[in-house]
Amino acid sequence: MKYSADSYISVVALVRDCAPRVEGFIRETVAVLESRYTNYELVLMEDGSQDDSLLRCRTAVSRFESLRVIQFSRNYGDEAAYHAGLDTAIGDVVVLLSAKEDSPDAIPFMVDACRRGSGVAVVVDTGGVPQSWMRRNASAAFHWYLHRRLRVAYVPGSHYCWSFSRTAVNAFLSRPRIPRLLRFNAAQLGMVPVPVVLSGTARPQLPRQRVLINDLVAGLSVIIACSLAPFRMACVAGLLAALVLFGGIAVIGPALPHALGVLAVCTGLTLALGFVALLFLGEHTARHMAELSGRKDYIVVAEYSSNTSIRDLSRRNIVAAPL
Repeated sequence: MKYSADSYISVVALVRDCAPRVEGFIRETVAVLESRYTNYELVLMEDGSQDDSLLRCRTAVSRFESLRVIQFSRNYGDEAAYHAGLDTAIGDVVVLLSAKEDSPDAIPFMVDACRRGSGVAVVVDTGGVPQSWMRRNASAAFHWYLHRRLRVAYVPGSHYCWSFSRTAVNAFLSRPRIPRLLRFNAAQLGMVPVPVVLSGTARPQLPRQRVLINDLVAGLSVIIACSLAPFRMACVAGLLAALVLFGGIAVIGPALPHALGVLAVCTGLTLALGFVALLFLGEHTARHMAELSGRKDYIVVAEYSSNTSIRDLSRRNIVAAPL
């Protein structure tokens, strides 16, 4: 039985190099939407696939209703694709999925959770890939920093499977964003995300790989984007420690074997130069991220749409991408 006839549901799905999965995913998603909602759209973000994914998406446009395909000029990555999806979606609720990894059965759970809470919901992984002690504690430190220093509600273990109310989407699009950090940008909205734990067929179909470097890079990007002060302090402290090491080796060097003394001196110099390079890299990254936050980091070359799709252009949030 259909319900929520007064609401418009948008599903934004990332499509990249998953040609065998495309047709089945579209058919399953449309079936879920058609059985539950009167007004809906499925927006496929074709992110520079190297296989026949684009061809299959274009073929599906003539077979299914309320289907749109957005084609990028090249592969811009998951974050840019989801940002573009939020830019172009017109629904009262927008659900983000991956055609390769997520099940359409998750859509009703995401829509309901979004409506029950603050207007933002996210899938969390309670099983997933086992984490090492270092990975688990680095992740905990990153979350603690986000919560205490930056005052944002971040959901540990969250996926790219999000749902946003129209209010949340408009807020997301109206503020500067840190490129390629969708989860942090969403957390900055001030709306506490509702965690959704899925089971059975609604679980993501493939486990998402997470490694320590992802949290380290994300944490560094957040620190640099919000303030360079903590990053500068850490680099200066490291630089001073390297110089002290170098000075100490210079003093006791004559008493050390020649090879060991040379190795210690080279190590101290390498560390000092490394921290200097990090300072320059941080300054460059901050300027680059500030520049990117004011413009689109993707280019749409084509859009294909079903003839029978329900579209209200006045509700869209498209901003032209610079060429």
